[in-house]
Amino acid sequence: MPESEFSGLRLPKEAQGLVPFDVPTDRTRANRHYAALGRSLMGELSESVVIADDPVLVAKLRVGMDWIASRSTVASEFGRMTEDDNPTSEEVERLHKTIAHIAKRRPKITASEAAAYVRHRRIRESRKKIPRRDRIAALHHELNRVINEHRQRHPDTTWADANKALEYTVGQIARKTA
Repeated sequence: MPESEFSGLRLPKEAQGLVPFDVPTDRTRANRHYAALGRSLMGELSESVVIADDPVLVAKLRVGMDWIASRSTVASEFGRMTEDDNPTSEEVERLHKTIAHIAKRRPKITASEAAAYVRHRRIRESRKKIPRRDRIAALHHELNRVINEHRQRHPDTTWADANKALEYTVGQIARKTA
């Protein structure tokens, strides 16, 4: 993301309403940058949508892409999704499927729902798949950490109390998986 000439500049709270120009925060600058990336992506893809046997779907997708470009929150999430300069074919396919999903549902989906959907797809799919054995070990360590922190905050908690709490947890998990 390009550096701003205002980067690091902080106005006192008393002066924030008195300044005649906008001094965006770093987060605002980032959101604007990613929204611009998302808007340019929608403009490029909207022109290249071609489905020979379904012109109605093409029109719906183009209208949906125009709507996405007009919503800063949604466009910025797509901009974040396309941040990589050399995306893999799987990433490009995921991007196209995400755009099509939102564009097809446009009249029924709100901007916040669309942004949440894109964010979920971006974050969930970008995480590497962790092998089951490693996930179980990580969960085991996390549970031990929580028990130890609890015992530090509440020194009167015995190991028998911790064991009883784990038994309750086992019962709750059994009910959820039944």
